[in-house]
Amino acid sequence: MLKLTVISHIFQLGNYHIEYTRYTKSTIDMVSFAKKQGAKTIVITDSPYSPLVPQADVVLLASRHLPTFFDSFVGPLSLINSLIALIGREKMNDAQGRLNKLEDVWEQFDVFYKKEDD
Repeated sequence: MLKLTVISHIFQLGNYHIEYTRYTKSTIDMVSFAKKQGAKTIVITDSPYSPLVPQADVVLLASRHLPTFFDSFVGPLSLINSLIALIGREKMNDAQGRLNKLEDVWEQFDVFYKKEDD
């Protein structure tokens, strides 16, 4: 089911597919599949030796290593956030239309808490 969902998202993303992950086989397969379908691939990874790099049109490096016993995803997530903001600004009309549709759906299904007027 997960692969089917990812494939659906690849086709919905149009010309771009942004990927950040560890080196799982399914991720490598999906990026390879997207590339074969003509998608422009942007790989965000922590190493220039990542097996995703050969499939990438653009490689962005973002370290997740700290001098502690755990990894931090603050760097990669900040990079992803910046990309989303940039793409959103470039495609504002499309983004605003999609956000308006989402707001309508959220309203219809009463998704978010609303403080009742006293």
